[in-house]
Order: sequence, then structure tokens, then C-alpha cells
Amino acid sequence: MDAWRMLDGRMPDSISRDQMDQALAHYAYGLTRPLYAERSAKERIDAIISLLTKALPEKRVTLAIHSKQSGDERFSNICGSLARLGERDALTIINSNSHCPLGSELKQTHYASVGSVGAEGASKWRRST
Repeated sequence: MDAWRMLDGRMPDSISRDQMDQALAHYAYGLTRPLYAERSAKERIDAIISLLTKALPEKRVTLAIHSKQSGDERFSNICGSLARLGERDALTIINSNSHCPLGSELKQTHYASVGSVGAEGASKWRRST
């Protein structure tokens, strides 16, 4: 919910509601990267959907997941930045929990997968239509 409020307050007026939803989905994608690196794609998408339903109605979640990203380079850059921010936030959470065994295990899992998102950005996680 904090991420949604941050996006809502900082995104330019030129961004549509659908693009805002897509942007939030990219943040959720980044947030799940360290935690779901070793899990199936279905588990990861289910986690992304679960996160999104905390801020958006189910119909908008479905649209955010299934819609194709526009060819707008500026918006693509925003989505890539939000995915990286989500990942950074997840690592902050993991590191703050490093005193527990799970936190250490999650860090190792993440560091093994760092760099797996290519130049095409975080858009690859979306389900095909």
C-alpha cells in the first residue's frame, strides 16, 4: 500500500491509471525477485498477484498483468526503475532480518540470481495473452 501511495503521488499526470497499475506491477515484480528466485514462475506470479490485490481491485490486477506495455520509452524506463526499486526494498527487508536463518538463506538465493534481468527489462514476467 505504501508503494501504491508513493506511485500515486509521484507519477506524472500524463500517466494513465492503467499505466499506474502496470508500474505497480513492475514494483511487485522487483519485490518478488529475491524471494522467489528459486521458485516456479507460477508461484512468483501468484505472489505478484497477491501483492497487487492489496492495492488494486482484482479486475485492474488482471489488466495490469495481461496488458502489453506501450512502446513509450519514458514509461518503459519508469517501469524498469520501479522493478529495481522493488528489488532493493526486498533486499533491505531481507538484510534487516539477517539475524534469522531464513534471511540469510534468502540473501544467498538472491545473490545467485542477480543480473538475470536482461536489457529488455522487467516486462518479461507478464503472462502471455
